[in-house]
Amino acid sequence: MEERNSSRSDEKKETIVIAEDTEFFRVLLGDVLKAEGYHILFASNGKEALDVLRAHADEISLVVLDIMMPELTGKEVLERLEAEQFQRKFPILVMTGLKRDPEEIRTLRQLGIDGFISKSEPPRFFIDRIKQALKSP
Repeated sequence: MEERNSSRSDEKKETIVIAEDTEFFRVLLGDVLKAEGYHILFASNGKEALDVLRAHADEISLVVLDIMMPELTGKEVLERLEAEQFQRKFPILVMTGLKRDPEEIRTLRQLGIDGFISKSEPPRFFIDRIKQALKSP
């Protein structure tokens, strides 16, 4: 698990968890969001994601959760949170590079996700989608 702090430490910024096993996407998204002033927590697999969510639940503003990860998939992370009756106070955006199956979308929505991000979108899209999710009630 890695942690990177915003360079603007005098400002209170939202904390975003990036749970992504592909280092390229994890670092790219982390750098883009860090440049926007967000505090970033990283997880490189589903087990780490669960650990980060449990340990930092009160600090987290938003989670970007990859669906295909080792140890636990994004879906399995969501299922475990539901089984634990985890009281989350933050949106979860699912990130995938795969075409979304309608049945999978239904299942993920039932597990409480707040939206999707495609890995094929440019970084500006990531920022806009995350800002939009942070503003949603």
